[in-house]
Amino acid sequence: MSRYFAYIGSWVSPRYPDAVRGITIAEYDSETGAFTALKRVEESLNCSMLTYDETRGVLYTSNECQQTAAGPGGRAAAFRVDRKTGDLEKISDVSSYGKMPSYVAVDPLGEFLVLTNHSMNSTILKTVQDENGEYHLVREYDETAGVLYALNPDGSIGEVCDIFKHTGHGGKPEQTNPHMHSARFTPDGKYVFVCDKGNDGYYSYYLDRENRKMVLNDRLDSVPGAAPRYSALHKDLPVLYCNNEAERIVTAISVDENGKLTKIADYSSVLPSAVDEGLSDSTKSGMQSELLLSDDCKTLYNVVRRDNLISVFSVDETSGELTLIQNAGIDASEGGRAAAFSPDGKCFYLCGGPDPDILGYKVEADGTLTSIGSVFRDVAPGALVFVKAE
Repeated sequence: MSRYFAYIGSWVSPRYPDAVRGITIAEYDSETGAFTALKRVEESLNCSMLTYDETRGVLYTSNECQQTAAGPGGRAAAFRVDRKTGDLEKISDVSSYGKMPSYVAVDPLGEFLVLTNHSMNSTILKTVQDENGEYHLVREYDETAGVLYALNPDGSIGEVCDIFKHTGHGGKPEQTNPHMHSARFTPDGKYVFVCDKGNDGYYSYYLDRENRKMVLNDRLDSVPGAAPRYSALHKDLPVLYCNNEAERIVTAISVDENGKLTKIADYSSVLPSAVDEGLSDSTKSGMQSELLLSDDCKTLYNVVRRDNLISVFSVDETSGELTLIQNAGIDASEGGRAAAFSPDGKCFYLCGGPDPDILGYKVEADGTLTSIGSVFRDVAPGALVFVKAE
């Protein structure tokens, strides 16, 4: 039996600033699929996501808050993992240079960390004088910034190299300002793809390593009002998949050798039968959340929170085009947040936050999912990552 540790991050809406959050450290039995809680740590940390750098043995997270005891804005943190005990040693806790940091992505070459700040819709009123000398009130929204940090040799978060910002708004009235939501490196570390759910943009950035800058390379518009959220990159084909928080679609995008983006197609994430059975209400936002590719890239999974459904797509091995083959049900009040595959890829685990359950699904030979129910209960599980123990 291979031993693993599971790190489960709690995420609670900022509407509840005094709620308990943090990271649960659990032991995971790869043969039985059982989780055994060991301890909870960092209960002031609101985990929007977790990512693990296996080379350095460091776990990274963003603390998704509008402010913390350290000051305004959120934070980014790094923890060294003790692979014998599962314990975490904090080695970094730095400003995110914005509100509500939603994602951190580790450079495959180990030199940088990219963070996206989701920001809020908060406004201030400013008095400005125009060229004619007349005064006007102008509303300004919180800015949305992404951050490029250097990583130190031990994996701790170093200096800020660059801050890059988005402008504009989306296709719906509530999309008043940008909201960067995620970042995805190409395997060679040359490009970074950013989804912005506030201004309906899929972005391609070139990482200028010599000058340590993020250089805007391309932008592709989503369907107006779709609100791009997460991305997944095919490991064998030049295809990027993005889900969209508001619209029940997954977008496939072709990426050329220069990082330029061309839409392939938008694919519905809900089967007609689900609509016929009243499981999906198209008059409301789909609230799509997680998007994951199987390790063999034959199946793509997308979570539709509003409908309590997981969309299962088969992926054409030649073109990367998608075919929706299943809508698996979710037994949760709000459809869940992040998900992860078991280390052997045989199970799909969905964090059911704000409910206390982690929901398990057996991954069948054709990629479809069979529910095995709640496998672990925790405090508002919102992120999950596995680390092999020594």
